[in-house]
Amino acid sequence: MPVRVAVLADLERIRALPFDLGGLAVLGLSRKRLKEMLASPEHLALVYAAGTRCSAFLVLHFLPGRRVKGSFAIVTYFSAAMPRKDWAVAAGMEAQAVELARENAAAAVLCRGCGKSREFLRSRGYAELSSHFVKNLSYPGC
Repeated sequence: MPVRVAVLADLERIRALPFDLGGLAVLGLSRKRLKEMLASPEHLALVYAAGTRCSAFLVLHFLPGRRVKGSFAIVTYFSAAMPRKDWAVAAGMEAQAVELARENAAAAVLCRGCGKSREFLRSRGYAELSSHFVKNLSYPGC
C-alpha cells in the first residue's frame, strides 16, 4: 500500500479530496495548520499516494501523546478521492491508522462520523457513541 507521511507539497491535492469520511473537512486545511501537524509529535499525517496522485488523507492526533500507554488516537482528518461506495483505499488507510495507533500504545481510536461515513465506520468495526465512533484496541481481535 503506498501510504506515506504527508508533506507540505501534498496540500493542494489533499484539499481537492471530495469525500470526508470523518473528522474535519480538508477544504479548510491551511498550509500553516498542516505544517504545525507535521512538526508535532502528537500528530501523524498520512497520505495514500501513487506518483503525484493523492487518493486519501488521514491524521491521527494522540492524546495525551504518542507512546503513552492507554492514550487515545483521534482521527482529526480523514478524506478520500473515491466515491463512498468504493471504500477499498479508505479501508486500507483506516487499517494502517489502527495499526499505527496500536504501535503507539493507544487504547482506542476515535472518529467523528456523519452521513454516509457512518456506514463506513460501522463496517470497519467502530461503535457509535453519540456523534463519535470508537474502535477499542484494548482487547484482542478488535
